[in-house]
Amino acid sequence: MNSRKFRNAMAVYQGFAGHETVRAVLAQIPGELASRLTGEELGMVMTAVTRAHHAGRASTGAEVYDASPVDGAAWIDALGGSVNWRKDGGCLSCRAS
Repeated sequence: MNSRKFRNAMAVYQGFAGHETVRAVLAQIPGELASRLTGEELGMVMTAVTRAHHAGRASTGAEVYDASPVDGAAWIDALGGSVNWRKDGGCLSCRAS
């Protein structure tokens, strides 16, 4: 994609514009489609992909908000609280808060 088309797409795109995020969003759009769209149209499709992703995550009723290879936490709507976990010496322990 040429730089002008990319600039035009980014001017319309309504989502987080970090390099890795933009790369991941663009990876969801088939290359043949991306090459046929104008920069403005591509930005609109990128926005649609981002909104669909966020709507799908919200529909699960849960969100991991902190995670590492050792410990983490997730908010669970049905519990009205979070679940925390920790891996210690091969054992996994969980607690709700």
